[in-house]
Order: sequence, then structure tokens, then C-alpha cells
Amino acid sequence: MKFESYAFMNCVSLREIFVPKSVTRMGRYPFLGCRSIKRITVDPNNEYYFSIEGALLFCGFYVNDEHGHQWFYQYSREHARLMVVPKKLVSYNLPPCTSGIHARAFDHSESLCEVVVPKGSLEKYQKYPELKSFKLVEETTL
Repeated sequence: MKFESYAFMNCVSLREIFVPKSVTRMGRYPFLGCRSIKRITVDPNNEYYFSIEGALLFCGFYVNDEHGHQWFYQYSREHARLMVVPKKLVSYNLPPCTSGIHARAFDHSESLCEVVVPKGSLEKYQKYPELKSFKLVEETTL
């Protein structure tokens, strides 16, 4: 099953999303303009997507070859791409498994000011253009 590109575009009443096990692919920006999303939950048996703190992460990427065929390469959950961060209050803790960030991952987070990155990774995430408009803070251990 696939969520088509722009599937829920501008659905301002959409507050929660459940991604079932059967969803193996999402088109471009399926939640674009959904400003009220507060939580995304993914079936724990889904091999392609998962959620942490209500955010959506993807365990792979697609590549088109010179013949127009599309190939899927799967990451593990330890190396995932952050797809959508729902509406949050002020701060978001970037999961340690984040190895990539979708260009519009933070579109739904108008009130977000600060992104907390895993300890020892501040320099790495300062290079991400998707994080340029936020204050980056390195996680501290107590």
C-alpha cells in the first residue's frame, strides 16, 4: 500500500495519523499543509516506517537507475531518515538513529524553536540545511 504524493494535502483537521503495517511507500509530501498533526503512530510490524515521539521516520531510500527503474535500499532502524515532525511546543529531541532529514520534515512545527541533537553530533547536524532555522542544542547526560 502507498500513501500517494500530496495524499492529505492541506487537511487542516487531521490531528493524528496511524500508518499500518501494509504501507511500504509514501509519495512526495503526503502531509503537506497538515498544520494540526500532533502525533504519527506506526504499526510496530511495519518494516519501512516507524515513529519516535510522534514523528515519522523512514528506514530506507529509493534510487532511479538510468533505465527508469526504481530500486529500494533499506536501512536499519538505527539509520533512518526523519520524514515528518508533528506540531510540538518548543523543543524536539532528534532521535540518535537519524542519518538523514527530509527537506520538509519540520514544516508542521511552527512553534518549534530548538532541536536537541544526540551528544557528540552537534557539528554533524549544523551542516543540515533543514535545521538552519532552529537553535541546535547538544543533548546532555545527567
